[in-house]
Amino acid sequence: MRCLASLLVTIVLCYSGVGLLDAQQSGRSAAERQDRKVNSQRILDAAALKGFLSKKLHKLPLAALMAAVHDEDTPQQIDAAGCEALLGRIGINNAKLAAAIHSFFDPGKTGIIDKREVAISLSVLCSASSQSAKLDFAFKLFDEDEDKNLSEAELVSFFQMFRNPIMSVINRSMEVFYDTCGYRDEFKQVIAKLAQDTFEDHVKAIVTDAFSSDLDANKQLDAAEFVAWSGANKNVGKWVDNLSRLVLDSLAAEVTIDDFQPGDFAFE
Repeated sequence: MRCLASLLVTIVLCYSGVGLLDAQQSGRSAAERQDRKVNSQRILDAAALKGFLSKKLHKLPLAALMAAVHDEDTPQQIDAAGCEALLGRIGINNAKLAAAIHSFFDPGKTGIIDKREVAISLSVLCSASSQSAKLDFAFKLFDEDEDKNLSEAELVSFFQMFRNPIMSVINRSMEVFYDTCGYRDEFKQVIAKLAQDTFEDHVKAIVTDAFSSDLDANKQLDAAEFVAWSGANKNVGKWVDNLSRLVLDSLAAEVTIDDFQPGDFAFE
């Protein structure tokens, strides 16, 4: 709440500048109309791409997706070529899709992403026989070292995968605000700090909530404790799907249906 209140105060202060709105009204209105047009087209493109990929991937089991990720020949951290190779193991042979997924999770251009991020990207479109199958998929994603137990560090590591996508969405959403207030650098730093602090607080709260299900107090969650946690917190089964949707909504900026060719999906 502290961070949210600070952000609201910042916005109010910005928009209360004497004469600021009147001076920029005409130019901003034209810009806003163009932004709405672009955003509307982006939404349509994203929906078309998701519909296309859904038809292709709905028969691909989550278990097959997880098996490819857990392949011992695939390192935990992969570059763009590794991302393409991993998609190939799943049965998807499209270099542009691989590059778009890698780019989404690597806004800082470090050159590497976590291989689990590739599985997350497509998971919401894949076939899951039941809710328990989805929870099993989520547990295996969390279980980075594959020892069938979740540590606090592994939970934190999973949620760190949300950081870059969420910060990117916030930055894009604030562009009109920055253009309007005229103090881009100053406000961008403030909002970035507020967003980062809020994100950290949220992750800490989730981890604390998770380990309330650590019934044997061994500082790890086994599969049964994980299921108990998911029963008490209905959001557990949604986190993977939500991140997957976030990725898919963003891919349309770089990939269209026309970028796919017959034979790109080996499991059809």
